[in-house]
Amino acid sequence: MEAETQLMTSLSFEPQREFPLDSHTYKSLFFMWMSGFRSHHSTKTALLRVTNDILLSSDTGNLNILILLDLTAAFDTINHSILLSRLQTIYNITGTALSWFTSYLTDRHQFIHINNCKSDSARLTQGVPQGSVLGPLLFILYILPLGQIIRHHGLHFHCFADDIQLYLSTKSINPVTHSTLTNCISEIKSWLKLNLLQLNCNKTEIILIGPKSLTNANSSLTLSTDGTLVSSSLHLRNLGIILDQTLSYEHHIKHITKTAFYHLRNIARLRPSLTPKSASSSTDSSTSRTLLLVSSPTLPPVTTSALFSETSTGSPSPNASTSSSSP
Repeated sequence: MEAETQLMTSLSFEPQREFPLDSHTYKSLFFMWMSGFRSHHSTKTALLRVTNDILLSSDTGNLNILILLDLTAAFDTINHSILLSRLQTIYNITGTALSWFTSYLTDRHQFIHINNCKSDSARLTQGVPQGSVLGPLLFILYILPLGQIIRHHGLHFHCFADDIQLYLSTKSINPVTHSTLTNCISEIKSWLKLNLLQLNCNKTEIILIGPKSLTNANSSLTLSTDGTLVSSSLHLRNLGIILDQTLSYEHHIKHITKTAFYHLRNIARLRPSLTPKSASSSTDSSTSRTLLLVSSPTLPPVTTSALFSETSTGSPSPNASTSSSSP
């Protein structure tokens, strides 16, 4: 019953959510660089925004420092008192509207019911449901002040849900550049701690992107986050795409090719049980094409065309060996 009530509450709010919450977020500079939980936005728009900025900078001979930050269980640790205070003081939500949010967030309980067994009820004092209509919007409003901190240090940024990408363009990494990056991350951490959120230092990653002469000369870049030293990587995974220092996507191409052929070989095992039409449809649509379409907007056109050609001509035949290894 409680789950049904919450669902109906979220659904009933959806038609009215354009005002006042969305009016605040859409006017915010921070929200302009948020691709999560927005219509017509996705991981693709986030990747296109960041890689386009970096490519334009690299074309002018600059070195680009990309830092990936990840929050630990961000949706589950949002403090209700802080959120309600922020809605009132920053977004000027008062009166009946504030009372509605107070009622929605406070005095909620949860329990687990499996078959005929029911756990004790526990009061919820933090967190917003990620899969609801309100949850993601409230999360964005909660972390909105982070944008001011990042802009204060002169860094560019883009967010997808709780994944934050910081990037800086420079001619070289000097003590001032290093200090700027360190101070920005330190201030972000302090703000997160003050707001009962936590930076996952183990998932913090750095990569240098630009001309090889600059990436090689500055390959020793290391930043400290919460006592943990983070060194720059030769390649890393960003929202499902493997980026390298020259944005050649070489490692990503190898990965999706290997993964595609792994699944194609598994389909080949089922060939005796499939009609020719079903086998062709599964081979063409369900594996390699899907993998390529996910990343194709980010890849250079020539690379994408070559990949489609390779996977189309290189698909295992119905008589292909069924031996395979996991990607």
